[in-house]
Amino acid sequence: QEYGHNKYNINGSSYSLLEMEHAVLRNSDGIPNAPFGSLLKKTKMKVNDIRLVSCLMKSEPYITYGLCHFTESSPILRIYSPHTVRAKLEQAFLEYMFSETVASNTSQQASVYRQTVVVRNVKREEIVLPKLFYWYAKDLGVDVNSKTSVLDFVYSILADMLPERSDRTLVRFKEYKMNPKFIVDSQDLKDICATLTST
Repeated sequence: QEYGHNKYNINGSSYSLLEMEHAVLRNSDGIPNAPFGSLLKKTKMKVNDIRLVSCLMKSEPYITYGLCHFTESSPILRIYSPHTVRAKLEQAFLEYMFSETVASNTSQQASVYRQTVVVRNVKREEIVLPKLFYWYAKDLGVDVNSKTSVLDFVYSILADMLPERSDRTLVRFKEYKMNPKFIVDSQDLKDICATLTST
């Protein structure tokens, strides 16, 4: 509730966190595949809204993976600067998709990575992707209702860690865990500590 109602004054204009993320950074008024997506319809800035000048003209597709929502399935907390923000957002996206990956076989031996899961057995190979990707796939030009579209994109970025693609490869999306939790990027944490120590 606070996410959508609390306002922050920036250059004399008020923004909620919801508006900052979806209207300003994503240039969008919703999340097509999310069950709560319709709640975001009000975040779109009207043409006569003076805050429109602060909105990106085009959606930044990686922004979702650069923001920490302090939940178990959320991306980690990172610190950005104007000079490195684009490169770090792409890095955040790739690390999130690569993270929490599990590759298992019928003997139940598993190697834990982080967010994308590969399940392998004698009948099929299944790729289990994070729910966050399902919700925001449209920002990346991916149609989650098309297995071909999803696999084309996923194999373009994660081919080295995935099993060989075949007609039997299945796609599934795991649930988003809302448990309160967050991790700070290790390098950012070192930079913060170094700054505090030197002052």
